[in-house]
Amino acid sequence: GFGGLILVNNVANIVGYEAVKWVIGMELSVMDVGAYSLIAILAAMAATLSRSISSVLMPVASKYNALQQHDTNVLLALLATKYAVIISSSLCLMPLLLIEPMLSLWVGEKYPSEYISALAQSGMLLLFGQWFVTTIVCMLQMLHGVGKVWVPAIIAMSWALGGLGGVWVYLHWGQSSLFGAVTVITIARVIGAVLHMVYGLNILKIPTRRMLLGSIMRPGSAAVIACAMSYLLVQSFDVYELPSFVAAVIVLVAGYALLVWFMVLSGDERVIITDNIRSIFARKSRAVSS
Repeated sequence: GFGGLILVNNVANIVGYEAVKWVIGMELSVMDVGAYSLIAILAAMAATLSRSISSVLMPVASKYNALQQHDTNVLLALLATKYAVIISSSLCLMPLLLIEPMLSLWVGEKYPSEYISALAQSGMLLLFGQWFVTTIVCMLQMLHGVGKVWVPAIIAMSWALGGLGGVWVYLHWGQSSLFGAVTVITIARVIGAVLHMVYGLNILKIPTRRMLLGSIMRPGSAAVIACAMSYLLVQSFDVYELPSFVAAVIVLVAGYALLVWFMVLSGDERVIITDNIRSIFARKSRAVSS
């Protein structure tokens, strides 16, 4: 039944996220196991926040019977995906060039600089794969809400088992490098995300052009521009010193917020946000005066 299929997806997540670490632990050195856990933390942050947005879609999609009420379904998918991608872009794409200085400040004294650089490359690739996956999270939750989960469950399990098997084959028979393992993981996640997206767009009858351009490409483009800003910050500041790194992060976050405000959000969304902020301050001022 429906609950059993959700269980299948949860098991697939366990296989995809946790079992891979056991395979890496059996085939690579202790340092590589710790390094993979370190960079997986960064990807998990994006996944958690994006899923917190998409988790509301399952009951909402069931309430509105998204397969019947097409306009409501489209609006729900476009808006939720856009805000999920805004968050995932801020965590996965925007800070890519700051990963190496962050790791150097975090664990740099215990590892050589060459290893930190290799770790940063693996982290960048893993975060890119995580961003790609979050583009379909909201759509997958909507499919759960309307009970159309057979194909997504099969894809998720095949994707997890395939990625796990691919990582083991590479590590056992290949060059046994952390970067290679992360490459296999990223390829598997991108393929699974594409299959989920194609299936969801067709079943839910969501306009492909509006979804890709408005909800995915625009937030992604803002993050790419912010990533280019981070390159200038790395060149201008000594980001391997903590005060300069913090200042660069603040500038980058502020720049990305402005890009999202003007590039991604529509005029109606900006009006709603500003009205909500004004109402919050108005309530606080009335509370203080009373």
